[in-house]
Amino acid sequence: MSNLLRPAAFLLTGLLVVPLVVFSVGQLVEDVGGWWGGVVLLVAVVVVSVLSYLAAVRPASTARWLAAGVVVLAVYVVAQSFISGDSIGSAVPTAMTVLALPLAVLGLRRTREAGALLLADSLIPLLSLLVLSGLSVDRTGAHLASSSEFVGIPVFVGGAFFLLASLLRQHRPGP
Repeated sequence: MSNLLRPAAFLLTGLLVVPLVVFSVGQLVEDVGGWWGGVVLLVAVVVVSVLSYLAAVRPASTARWLAAGVVVLAVYVVAQSFISGDSIGSAVPTAMTVLALPLAVLGLRRTREAGALLLADSLIPLLSLLVLSGLSVDRTGAHLASSSEFVGIPVFVGGAFFLLASLLRQHRPGP
């Protein structure tokens, strides 16, 4: 069962995340505007392509880099929430999806790590919500309706499926 669930989790995550990459990068390009928007688009495509390739070829070292990316994004979200006291903008959903696609590729070889990192990636916007509620900023309704939460749901589902595949693989009955 786990041998079927892992590729299914990859396909599900890929099918859900690829349109979100296009959506979130397009939103960020629109926010930036001009030729800088083209630069942002090019950087996003290169980062997703390189990280996905490395996740397929060198999963052990790429897992560490992707984990570092999730941590850096979480720190950025918390810092941004403290500094601005407002929502996290369009850079966070873009970074979440740019990390999610290589994490899905990583899930084909390192299922448990990819699932855990996808779950962590999907929950990053909640850090901002926690910071804002700690600062007594009443923006919870608007914040939960932001594109970050919209992006986080499919990433969460993919992570849950990878973790389920990992658990089923551990509890495989003997020959």
